This record gives sequence, C-alpha cells and structure tokens, in this order.
Amino acid sequence: MTGGSPRHRFEDRGLIARALSRVFQRTQQDADHSYTLRVSYLEIYNDRLIDILAPDVSSSGTGNALKDLASRRKLADKGRAGPHHGARVQRGACV
Repeated sequence: MTGGSPRHRFEDRGLIARALSRVFQRTQQDADHSYTLRVSYLEIYNDRLIDILAPDVSSSGTGNALKDLASRRKLADKGRAGPHHGARVQRGACV
C-alpha cells in the first residue's frame, strides 16, 4: 500500500501487511520477552523463484532469482537452521 490514492484506506491493506502489523502489535504487548522476526517474500514468475526482500548480490543480471526451484529447499533448510539473523523486537521497539 503506497498511500498515494485517497481511495485506498489503511484498513484495506493486503494480507501480508495486516499479518505483519499483528505480529508487531503482539510483540510490543509482551515487554518481558525478546523476539527475532525473519521475513522472506518469495515470488514465482516464469518458473523462477525470486526472494523479493533479499539484497541483490547477483552480477549476472538475474536479480534475486534463485537458479531453479530446487534451490528453494536449500533456502528453506537454511532458514530453519539457527542462529537467525534479522530484526529483533525488544520492549516494543524494532532494533
């Protein structure tokens, strides 16, 4: 949601934006714990899997596209393995 059009209301934002908003609301309500949030946003287009949120490190011009769909399993396994890096929410603030 870009907020550019007056017809688009904040309440009408998409599922992903609403889900992330809810996650942050819940973590801010619980100041006794520290949370780590990892987010991947994958797009499948023309049989290519693209991690939209990953930094573009490719010099081949393919952007964030993974070489093939079999690479998805390696990416998922890496995500399940620890330790996790990313945004940390502590006492209601994203660090």
